[in-house]
Amino acid sequence: MMAEDYEVVEEGPDGPSTFLVKHRPSDQFFQVQAISLEKLNGKSRKALMKQIENRVSLINPHLVQFYPPVQQRETVYLRREHCPGGNLQKFTKNLQKPLHETFLCRILYQTAFALKTIKAFMGPLDLKTVFLDQDYQVKLYNFCTDLSENKDVKMSQLGAVIFQLAVLKGFAKSSFEADLDSTPYSETFKSLLTSMIKDPSQVKRHINKILCHPQVLLQSSQWRRQRCFMEKGSDTLEQREAALLIKERLLKKQERLLEQRELKLQSLERAVQGKLVQADAYLKRCKSAGSESSRSGSSAKNLAPGRADEEPSYISCGDSDVFPTSSKLQVGKIAKPVGFARALSERRIRFKTSPLKDRNFIRKSLRQPRIVEEEPKKGSLATARSRKGGLFPSSNCEKPQVGWTQEAKKHAFEMLRMLNSGGQENVKHTVL
Repeated sequence: MMAEDYEVVEEGPDGPSTFLVKHRPSDQFFQVQAISLEKLNGKSRKALMKQIENRVSLINPHLVQFYPPVQQRETVYLRREHCPGGNLQKFTKNLQKPLHETFLCRILYQTAFALKTIKAFMGPLDLKTVFLDQDYQVKLYNFCTDLSENKDVKMSQLGAVIFQLAVLKGFAKSSFEADLDSTPYSETFKSLLTSMIKDPSQVKRHINKILCHPQVLLQSSQWRRQRCFMEKGSDTLEQREAALLIKERLLKKQERLLEQRELKLQSLERAVQGKLVQADAYLKRCKSAGSESSRSGSSAKNLAPGRADEEPSYISCGDSDVFPTSSKLQVGKIAKPVGFARALSERRIRFKTSPLKDRNFIRKSLRQPRIVEEEPKKGSLATARSRKGGLFPSSNCEKPQVGWTQEAKKHAFEMLRMLNSGGQENVKHTVL
């Protein structure tokens, strides 16, 4: 296909380096975009041509159709389908009337459906990449000359596109809610658009919420070509209702502000009253303290002028006789306590060590006295008998007698002395 077969009708219809051309043999109109290859190396050129081939192979009724390009020297002329409605930026450039809500819902539904049918969207999603054909059907451009990786479209980007169509001005994240409140659209549509703008997730995750939304389905099905714009006349019932809704929202907002101010004034009034009560109480305390100090000062001057002059903080306690404590008490006349003797049951028995702590006390007291016997000579009859008796003890052996140790005798003598003394300390026991 030769470049001489095309006639340039208009330059720059959709931006710089674009042309509206007419194919002379078939009388068809095409959009042509000129792409320069001078600044690209061999690898980048191959990648760009591969990307153009992939875009040409995409055939979708919701996409702008691309045709095989025409290359002439260092320039590639990329042909695509001509959309008489142009892109949305061109469509809304000189609009004076707001778009109808049914038309906005139709654009939203068709754009969301087109994004669902596309596997990978190329390029940004904005007013420049959304086109309208002769029947006001949405078609996406879906192409970008940048060779960088493509990112998925976010729900907030789609919401920003519809927002710019609704308010007919640029998107500002800080003030979009206030701009949206001033529009005459329904509350359902505004809440849906606000939730879309605040959603940072990918559009394909929640695309069904838009496609199945009752308001979007109802309004998009009711659209007619004559209902693209809202009329400015005051005789339409819809505009009256929208104006009343706007006024009602403004009144409610002012009412909320007044309620907040009233609550704030009430809290300030309560705080001031509390401070006044505290100040009144403080003044009363100061007055009472001053009267008491004046009374105490007068009494101190009358009763003890010398003491009051020396010590300014002195407070008199009234008439009283003040004497030193040592002059009142006569230590010599105080009777000393008479010595008393403890009963026998109150007397304590002193041990060198406590029987409770000494575990071997009973064992020591019952220990047998050692009996030293002469050891029989080896081989004698006595050793044999002793061994036999040790191995086979006889049943008639006598039980060992319990003997008195010296410590046990000492304790026993002490106990007898205490029992028999009867107050006499020189009683001695020599035989147990």
